[in-house]
Amino acid sequence: MKMRDIDTLLKLLQNPTRRRILRRLTLEDHYPLQLAKELKLSTQAVSKQLDLLERHGLIKCKRIESDRGPKRKCYYAVEAFSLRLGVGPNLFEAKVSDLLSNGEDQGVAQPRPQRSSESKADELKDIRAGLKNVNERISSMDEEMSRLLRIKDRQMEQANRLIQQLLDRYEEREILHYILVNEDHSLSEMSKSLGLREEVIRNALKRLSKMNLIELEEVLKDVE
Repeated sequence: MKMRDIDTLLKLLQNPTRRRILRRLTLEDHYPLQLAKELKLSTQAVSKQLDLLERHGLIKCKRIESDRGPKRKCYYAVEAFSLRLGVGPNLFEAKVSDLLSNGEDQGVAQPRPQRSSESKADELKDIRAGLKNVNERISSMDEEMSRLLRIKDRQMEQANRLIQQLLDRYEEREILHYILVNEDHSLSEMSKSLGLREEVIRNALKRLSKMNLIELEEVLKDVE
């Protein structure tokens, strides 16, 4: 699954049953029958959701030997991503980050190998302390993210007012909004996101440049 496919992720995660299944699979591997009992659902209903999650790459299936007959399917979570939504009167952000893209973060303590003299209980206490620290840092970052999004919403309110005053053409206002909030200014990506032909975007960017609202070379390199 492509991590930039936010529409697919939102569609998958909007279903509460799928979220409950994913949560359990992040704790440990599960058999379909086991999930059905825990969620108080039919095995057929659970299998349907498992097939969908597997088809989109969020989980995988392995077959485990059984002393009662054929191998049994067992499911486990494999995907790692963060999904962020920010909505305000002048703000809309929907972003997906791949949590595995940059490898291990520098400065974040990694679990140390268990020493022979340490008991499993002591190791678990160390992990709990580490998780407490991580959770506190995430909470602090969430607060900072909320603060920054509030600032961005106010700045976008000011920008929107100025754009309305400066530009009469809707497509020009739409393009300038896009430039303000997106880093990818390629013609192809702008055309796809805005639903405008590349020629329309190219001409609009040239007009915006003549009005000194953008630096054409900085915004888009492939515009003649």
